[in-house]
Amino acid sequence: MATASNKRFTLTGPRGRDGQPPSAVTVSCHLSPELSAVTMEIRWFKETDCVCLYKNRQVTEGRGYEGRVSLFTQELQRGNVSFKIRDRRRSDTGYYLCQVTNGDTTEECTTDRDWTEEERMKMEESVLLTELSEEAKRYKDKESILLERNTLLMEKDKLIQEKEKLLIKNTETLQMKEKMLKEQEKLLQEMKNRLEQMMKDSQIKKTETETLKSIISSQLTGEFQV
Repeated sequence: MATASNKRFTLTGPRGRDGQPPSAVTVSCHLSPELSAVTMEIRWFKETDCVCLYKNRQVTEGRGYEGRVSLFTQELQRGNVSFKIRDRRRSDTGYYLCQVTNGDTTEECTTDRDWTEEERMKMEESVLLTELSEEAKRYKDKESILLERNTLLMEKDKLIQEKEKLLIKNTETLQMKEKMLKEQEKLLQEMKNRLEQMMKDSQIKKTETETLKSIISSQLTGEFQV
């Protein structure tokens, strides 16, 4: 397989619509000699409208042809730069032009048709619009991804804030319980102190009572002896 490194080449085609269904048409075009077109730039025009652009290994569909045109990307390695139109419409009828650029070399393939300078300028404008449209689409896709990520971040932030609120609430509840526990401990200590004091007072009264009993008993014993 020959590789495309600024080598000269020509384009051959179109080769007709052999056995193709009426709803899909392949416009054939091949590099001669058989070079790889993977790194080349391929443009397909219908009149002056860019209907398909292959650049930097990316396929871009022209405006109004979204979802209906494609290249045989798996066969670019063999120099097949044909493109296919699906869901064919009346408006698809017309003259088609294929441009293939490799470095400083550009070749064209078309049916019997001469293209004026004005038409070629319109072609270039159409290519630029196609590229800008693709850039705008990529930008929109990136913007959509960023919006989704921003939404996710906002949801995560909201969840974090709710968890923080719950943590604060739980902390306050815990602090309140700790305060209540300390108050209960204080009450228990006070009750314990009171109980100890009561026991001391009771012991003192008991001692006093026993002492008083002893004195009375002694006095009674002395009286009986007299």
